[in-house]
Amino acid sequence: MTKKRAPPAIRPVTPNDFDAWKPLWDEYNAFYERVGPTALPDEVTETTWRRFFDANEPVYCIVAERDGKILGLCHYIYHRSTSRLELLCYLQDLFTVADERGHGIGRALINRVY
Repeated sequence: MTKKRAPPAIRPVTPNDFDAWKPLWDEYNAFYERVGPTALPDEVTETTWRRFFDANEPVYCIVAERDGKILGLCHYIYHRSTSRLELLCYLQDLFTVADERGHGIGRALINRVY
């Protein structure tokens, strides 16, 4: 019988989370074959990270955490639309560590964005 895991805490990323966020970001990009010669330039990763903390940027990051370990990430963007007045939310990236898949991490991140 599988031990039930405690639900993760879902929270905004902080500048101190970079060292935990970056490996998940790298794995996410590897899934889309953005590695080696097709890897994102470091400038893209660094700029993406800075945007999360820039009040003038509509790009956000939340993370799922349990026992002090980041288990998943979610990036989302608010943007204008030609078909409505209010901003729309676009879920850009979603990733969980492999051994946490199927345990509600992705669902918890999506629900927070929702």
